Amino acid sequence: MLEVFQPLMEQGGTAVAIEHDLDVMGNADYLTDLGREAGKRRLVAAATLEQVLAEKEIVTGRLLAGGRGRARDGMEHGKGHDGT
Repeated sequence: MLEVFQPLMEQGGTAVAIEHDLDVMGNADYLTDLGREAGKRRLVAAATLEQVLAEKEIVTGRLLAGGRGRARDGMEHGKGHDGT
């Protein structure tokens, strides 16, 4: 999915995705997290990736901090784990 979004974002576009994949979330600029029980309409976070990572109470942030996505690997936006 990241390969599809990358050309759009490189041209200044915006991509919106409803996704549970940690690699996709780890490459996002902004996250809206409805939590594990989204059907209960509880907004857990609506923040930048860095803000979600900094908040220890957010499960998604803890999972992302475990090593996935650009936030933990020091990758640039849109690059894979090998830097390409």
